[in-house]
Amino acid sequence: MPSPRALHPNWRPSRCFLAGYAAAQLVAWLAVVASAMPIGLKLLCLLTLLWHGYWLRSRCLPLLTTSELRDLWWDGQRWCGQWPSGPAPLQWRGAVVRRWMVVLHFGSGLGRSASVTILPDQMSSEQFRALRLIAQHAGMSADRD
Repeated sequence: MPSPRALHPNWRPSRCFLAGYAAAQLVAWLAVVASAMPIGLKLLCLLTLLWHGYWLRSRCLPLLTTSELRDLWWDGQRWCGQWPSGPAPLQWRGAVVRRWMVVLHFGSGLGRSASVTILPDQMSSEQFRALRLIAQHAGMSADRD
């Protein structure tokens, strides 16, 4: 079974996040440049901001968006061979959200099943809320330890 990274190798943070982050970076850079600090301290601050931007972007790339969680649901349908032409549609059997991983379970009345494991660095609290809404819509629950 493919991993979520194999399914979505080009994950990107949302446009809203990128716009907010770019605005915050611009304000921080302008504040440092306009300050009365010595040039050496200004350069140190600008390098720190640059490093922080690189680190934050590298941490945010693997986050799942709501639409990607829905894509995982449809991928689960295909993994079990039940969608789009199978005799019985695959049902989402549940979502287990724990501190160290998220496991989405899929199954059908024909005994076929699949699971998707998502590691914690691939999900923020916003994605967890989206997962819970999707799970509730499917009649399941997602609980966090």
